[in-house]
Amino acid sequence: LGLINDILSLSKIEAGSLTLEHAAFDLRGLIEAVRGIISARVEGRPIELRFDIANDLPATVLGDEGRLRQVLINLLGNAVKFTERGQVRLGAAWRDGRAFFSVDDTGSGIAPDEIPQLFSAFVQTESGRRSREGTGLGLAISGQIVKLMGGEIRVESRLGAGSSFRFDIPLEPAREAPLVSSERRVRSVIPGPRGAKLLIVDDVEENRRLLLQVLGECGFEVVEAAGGEQALDRAAREHPSLILMDVRMKGLDGREATRRLRAREASEGSGRTPVIAL
Repeated sequence: LGLINDILSLSKIEAGSLTLEHAAFDLRGLIEAVRGIISARVEGRPIELRFDIANDLPATVLGDEGRLRQVLINLLGNAVKFTERGQVRLGAAWRDGRAFFSVDDTGSGIAPDEIPQLFSAFVQTESGRRSREGTGLGLAISGQIVKLMGGEIRVESRLGAGSSFRFDIPLEPAREAPLVSSERRVRSVIPGPRGAKLLIVDDVEENRRLLLQVLGECGFEVVEAAGGEQALDRAAREHPSLILMDVRMKGLDGREATRRLRAREASEGSGRTPVIAL
């Protein structure tokens, strides 16, 4: 999915149809969100992650929050990927209506002859090829986005000693507060007379594990089934409040399992358990 999105972004850039949003957003909140994402990537590794944010950085600015997040995550993600140990640092400063960002690392560095092609599409450095990760699109897209924003990414690097990526873009301080997104993280389930028990039905273990983790953290009691037949058995024994039913499964698929569940409910005169198709 990331590769597809990168190719679509690149196509829009080359066609001149990539447009930037101009809306108020929380700049410091954006940086904190990026810190959370990158912190997860360095967890358990011998890497110190530093964020040096100037005190005079405006809280609210006008610009494209999503595209700026994309660039920062890309640059920091590369820094983490090519740093085995040492430090990765993000700096953010403000001067004369422009935001200045820097991403520095103590990683493998880039050879001088590779730097001129660094922002070309599908081109990877020797370190990138050895890592067998990425597609060589991230820096190309980031460079074009920063250019659209009115800036340019500059690179300094020494092979075996690390790299430094810097750019500055105009960000007008906003007078109005940013719109608060209605999409917020669920903290917990409000306690009730009956616990909220969910049945997850999916024949792919990784999918079940993901849903178990996400829903379990919210406070739901979660049980699972690896197929349609097992789902009918678990539903009869567990009496879940809700069933998340995979549609395509080997053997008894989600549609037929739901038909049999409804037939059993009708014959028993019991209530209908809500089923959400996955």
